[in-house]
Amino acid sequence: MRMTDSADQQLHTLLTQLELGDKKLSQLLRQMKNLSANRVPDNVLRVKWLDLLPPMTSRLLKVVRALNIDEIASAADELMDNEPTVMAASIPSRGRSSTRFSPRNPPSDSSNSELAALRSSINDLITAVNRSQNMSNQAPTQFNSYLY
Repeated sequence: MRMTDSADQQLHTLLTQLELGDKKLSQLLRQMKNLSANRVPDNVLRVKWLDLLPPMTSRLLKVVRALNIDEIASAADELMDNEPTVMAASIPSRGRSSTRFSPRNPPSDSSNSELAALRSSINDLITAVNRSQNMSNQAPTQFNSYLY
């Protein structure tokens, strides 16, 4: 951000040109706050920030409602530090159609494994948030009661 950038240019950059790149999640949030110069409410910044995060991280953090945006960013950094750096994706072959689960067609073992991994990631996030709260000498809260 240059000192000569107008307020409108800074908002334009905030809304259209930011990317996570190799920044920590909290660094991206800090950059967004600097560009907003207190003209954008935290709830709006939160929506835009979550949109710029990796999809899995974004989905996990969307359920966290009890913390302010800076605490969420801190927990997100910790979550990303504990994530594997290599991720894999699969693309269905052209001949396959999408599968819907039903009593006749239950979820596969891989779907159950993915669900278990997601639950584990959420539990890790909850643990990280609770640890962060304990380290800041705040009274620990029952974090699970804040999940929707």
